[in-house]
Amino acid sequence: MTVRADVNPRPRRVTRMKARLESVHRGAAWVGIGAIFVASLARAELDFSDFDDFLMQSMERTLKALEPRIRAHDIAAATDDAESLREGLQWAEQYFTRKGSADDAVTLAKQGQELAATVVRSLAAKDFDGAATAARGVAKTCRSCHDAYRP
Repeated sequence: MTVRADVNPRPRRVTRMKARLESVHRGAAWVGIGAIFVASLARAELDFSDFDDFLMQSMERTLKALEPRIRAHDIAAATDDAESLREGLQWAEQYFTRKGSADDAVTLAKQGQELAATVVRSLAAKDFDGAATAARGVAKTCRSCHDAYRP
């Protein structure tokens, strides 16, 4: 069988669909780049000169200790850690509320507070799996905020 040189082996519909998909992918890439640019501008506008770095470093150490304490069934120490994290997240919520234009940081701080409270409730019920899951949730909310706002 010979293939004629003037005949495209692909049907036109497939070629057009491929071109449309490539166009959509290029558009999605530009939207993603634009979103990153806008987020970086919003972060650049915030003044972090009054930010409590010591508190955040303390919270980071506390968060690293929390899950091992939960796994060790050290209810008292893990509860203290979760309460300390909740208080630190309250500070972060108030800080970003005062700053304005950081609604996502405020939302993340509130979510982290609720997750820290869940850790405390789970520990009180001796639900160590639930406490560990909530502790990992606190870590994820912290990481999400730090990705966007870490000074």
